Amino acid sequence: MASTYTINSGIEKPGSGEQSGTWGDTTNTNFDIIDRALNGVGAITLSGTTHTLTTSDGSLSDGHFKVLVLGGSPSGTNTITISPNDQDKLYLVKNGSGQTATFTQGSGGNASVANGDMAWIFADGAGSSAAVTTFTVNTSQINDSAITSAKIADGTIVTADIADSAITSAKIADGTIVTADLADSAITTAKIADGTIATADIADNAVNYDKIADNTIVGGNIANNTITAAQIAADAVGASELANDAVDTAAIADDAVTAAKLASDAVVNASVASGAAIAFSKMANLTASRALVSDGNGDVSVSAVTSTEIGYLDGVTSSVQTQINNIAGYPQVITILTSGNYSIPSDAQAIMIRASGGGGGGTTLFASGGGLGTADGTDGGSTTVSNSTLSISITATGGRAAHYTTSNISTRDVISGSTGGDVIVGAGAAGGRSTAGQGGNFTYDGPPSVATKAQVVHKYVTGNSVGGETLTISYGAAGAAGNSNSTAGQAGYVEIWVW
Repeated sequence: MASTYTINSGIEKPGSGEQSGTWGDTTNTNFDIIDRALNGVGAITLSGTTHTLTTSDGSLSDGHFKVLVLGGSPSGTNTITISPNDQDKLYLVKNGSGQTATFTQGSGGNASVANGDMAWIFADGAGSSAAVTTFTVNTSQINDSAITSAKIADGTIVTADIADSAITSAKIADGTIVTADLADSAITTAKIADGTIATADIADNAVNYDKIADNTIVGGNIANNTITAAQIAADAVGASELANDAVDTAAIADDAVTAAKLASDAVVNASVASGAAIAFSKMANLTASRALVSDGNGDVSVSAVTSTEIGYLDGVTSSVQTQINNIAGYPQVITILTSGNYSIPSDAQAIMIRASGGGGGGTTLFASGGGLGTADGTDGGSTTVSNSTLSISITATGGRAAHYTTSNISTRDVISGSTGGDVIVGAGAAGGRSTAGQGGNFTYDGPPSVATKAQVVHKYVTGNSVGGETLTISYGAAGAAGNSNSTAGQAGYVEIWVW
């Protein structure tokens, strides 16, 4: 029984009864791998903009280290690929390379460590969709009193960081507060010693309403014609402050009654003249860029419809619902095309193109005694669809051919290069059937060499310019069979849906 290897660290597990007399070498290597995985510190030299961090099965490699110390002279942000992508990994990274290092394992997400930083990263080993994440510290993980002044860089704390009432007198050094620092009403009678302030101590205009405690001034303190509208604070004069019939029209100056002088709900509908022509600037602001509607009470209110959505109706010349009903007979599925160009109907408003390359050709696998394998199949051809007016330029590549010897199997994969839309691998034209020969016996679709399906490219196009255009199409040829005991792939095709 051959050796197997642990999933995440590649530690060799000899088969039962294997490696007699030599298992000690394997065990020593395994201990070295475990030592690296537990406490190993590895210096990783980076260059250029890419690097592969590999964990090898049964032999020491950089991917086994627990701590990665990044150095070298990369030319820019360096993308480090953790390989293989099906291994769980936990690394402590210290980046001293001079550039940001970005760790990736698949399409699930990457983690970056800036130059000069140290961070724990975790790779989930989920294959092609694997993700790499960085461990972060949340507020709940920080102990009370853990952040001292020594931990805070100079100039870090701004006003928004300080809670209300956080600065007490104990926090203020002696002699720090000057006159300009005192808010209005900050000095109360309790703060002034008896007999301290004389008339000569008060400058002209020094005592304003902010400095006077409530209910301090009585009628006898005010000289005739002394107080003007500008000296009366908003809401300062209530009904209790005015004698009956004290205010007549002549006592009110033009423009003296401002909004601030009016009590809540003081102005009723009867107070507004029919010809007042109240400007929009006098009304409270509504939510910006929203459509206005009348609510159940007949009052104007803001709706959820945005101005952008209203703009979608710009240029509409007839009922939108009628236009939708007129195209209710679509989509029309067009017969799959294997030759010729395609003219889009003049009244079409949208099309979806599904293009496939040709499938790869099959072959006969060489086997001792059979003598049948003499040639590989051929790769399927690419299908192209184009129209410059609609910005369509699609290339759907063909499937990979089968190979007749096991030494070529490693090259059997999907041909890359499909462009121009959403690419779906292995969903297109079928590959040819392969055979395995042994003493004249044949089995179709037998392992290990099988031709692959072609790639498919989806493209959706909409707009008034769609109708009447012609799609120029070149169909990918089917991959040829390697010999008479196998079959060719399926030819490329194009499927079109029209709305």
